[in-house]
Amino acid sequence: MNCYELLKEEYKSKGDFNALVYGELSLSLSELLKYIDNVASFLSAEGMGKGSVVSLLLPNCAQVIIAFYALSKIGAVADFINPGEDDEVVAKELAETGAALLICRNDRAKVFKNIRTVKCCESDFARTDYDYDSFCGALNFSKKCESKNGKTDYVTAMLHSGGTDGEKKTVCLTNGNINSVTEKLSFIFSGSEYGEEKSLLVLPVSHSFGLVASLHLPLTNGLGICVFEKFTPQKIYASIEKDNISFMTGVPEMYSGLLSCKPPHINSLKNLRYIFCGGDFVNSELESRFNAFLLKYGSKTRLYTGYGLSETASVCCVNTDSGNKKGSVGKILDGVKMSIENPDGNGEGEITVEGPTVMKGYFPLNESREQMIVHTGDIGRIDEEGFVFILGRKKRLIVKSGYNLYPREMEKCVNSLDFVHNSCAVSIKKDGKIRIFLYLETDKTGDVLQTEIKSKIKAELGRHYLPDVIIKAKKLPLTMMGKIDYKLLEERSKTYEQTNQEA
Repeated sequence: MNCYELLKEEYKSKGDFNALVYGELSLSLSELLKYIDNVASFLSAEGMGKGSVVSLLLPNCAQVIIAFYALSKIGAVADFINPGEDDEVVAKELAETGAALLICRNDRAKVFKNIRTVKCCESDFARTDYDYDSFCGALNFSKKCESKNGKTDYVTAMLHSGGTDGEKKTVCLTNGNINSVTEKLSFIFSGSEYGEEKSLLVLPVSHSFGLVASLHLPLTNGLGICVFEKFTPQKIYASIEKDNISFMTGVPEMYSGLLSCKPPHINSLKNLRYIFCGGDFVNSELESRFNAFLLKYGSKTRLYTGYGLSETASVCCVNTDSGNKKGSVGKILDGVKMSIENPDGNGEGEITVEGPTVMKGYFPLNESREQMIVHTGDIGRIDEEGFVFILGRKKRLIVKSGYNLYPREMEKCVNSLDFVHNSCAVSIKKDGKIRIFLYLETDKTGDVLQTEIKSKIKAELGRHYLPDVIIKAKKLPLTMMGKIDYKLLEERSKTYEQTNQEA
């Protein structure tokens, strides 16, 4: 069963419900499926079919959701390009994947003249004119086509990722990869009333966490989707109340943003029942503050952490109501195998993943390759109950004076202090010596800050973890996915060394 067929099976077996809210637009599942069928027929008539690559240069919107399921129906590949990318980067990605068609907003369509383009805008659904070259025309296409690919092993989505080794790569996910995550996580909705609750889609669908965990998972489990192009706390609060939002996925920066802006009233968050955070490490201070915030504003749930990669169709393990452990990123999903490669005496080493959620490979595919084992690049351990603990990135391992030091352990240690809002530890090599820089988001200043930080690290981790330089930053730089940009901080550290000025 492909992703489209799983969605249609939901409608056939359980009935209709309000499936998509996007601004003023509201579509039932039957209406959404009708649009998907029309767009699939349009794309088929344009010569798209099994293996055809269609690039989607779109923010979160109704059109990108419809296009994804339409491409799944006809066996084509949805190539998700981050809409924030510069034109030069987009052009390069279009050339590398050999895309046959580009679907994008009107303002971007003018730039890419060497590829067949279908244009769309926010008001497509309100338009009555029939423009064959627009998404409006595709929505109203009259011919029909059957689902041409019921198998699960065909690639249905390509995602441009940083890769497990930090080099930019294109991840190829099959229908089976994406549907497996839905199957293995459906248990979290066991208490939901079909069709009566909704989920927030704020994370970009151009990343696996947004596409799989925020869109496909809830939608194929009877939850409608409220779609947001941008994260705005007040709009999120309003939707949680008005649209009966019970399910929410996000990254640490998003939850920090919600804390910075008060909800309208004391029961604003009462509808929330499942809240998950991934994409980056959640420090204990943020987790504690957000859980207290949930309780204060009417929700009885708590923030749960999980772990996954684009290469594993988002989620590998997760903490839930039925199983969670402090300090872990959750319990391994049934049917997914996570192992520690070459563990040391403490059972620590690089985490590997294999199983039905693991990608088919990186583009271009080696079709002869057997089932992949993903080397995550993350160092961790797995306890006897199957809970996973992450220590840090293999690439970020600092070897100083013969000791293996994990920046993430240092960050977890200082983040537990109530006056530290966030932190990042990096290292540079100068004149043959390793220097450790610790960047802090904090309101505290002066020698007291330096003393308390160093005392905390020495007491919990030992003197080998003591940083050479502690720098107070107003705000740590973030990547597009809301992760701390440690590579940029490494570059800043080199400048700091040369100029001896505060960063």
